[in-house]
Amino acid sequence: RHESGHYYFNRLVNSPALLDEFRTLFGDERQDYASSLQEYYANKRSKVRDPNLISHYAQAHPFEDWAEVWSHYLHMVDTLETAAEYDMQQGSKLFDDIDQLLGKWSDLSMMLNSLNRSMGLEDAYPFVLSDLTLKKLRFVHGLIYPS
Repeated sequence: RHESGHYYFNRLVNSPALLDEFRTLFGDERQDYASSLQEYYANKRSKVRDPNLISHYAQAHPFEDWAEVWSHYLHMVDTLETAAEYDMQQGSKLFDDIDQLLGKWSDLSMMLNSLNRSMGLEDAYPFVLSDLTLKKLRFVHGLIYPS
């Protein structure tokens, strides 16, 4: 899922206006990718995770932040669809409304985490979605479901 985000970036973020919005949310993708990754891996252990980002790796480069958010969006949609196939009220097959998607995801991920905890397991979805991450998820959603 993460790697597909790199592919879809070039397909979906394809206008100056979308690039401007991307840069506002994710940062400037024109910074040197190779040196950004080299710096990230060289200092990964000492670098504190930015709580506004969806994962530690998202801080490596704006393209990695995009790909991480993209993959989480796909995780959400796939898991909600699976839950709907099993007739779970937390599931959904309708994703044109991002607020409904995020609300359903919140309910389902809390239930999944609770089930795992009941079994003595780690959380299935241990991520906290910051306000900035929610804006990024909305951006991804808007590219998939344009108004």
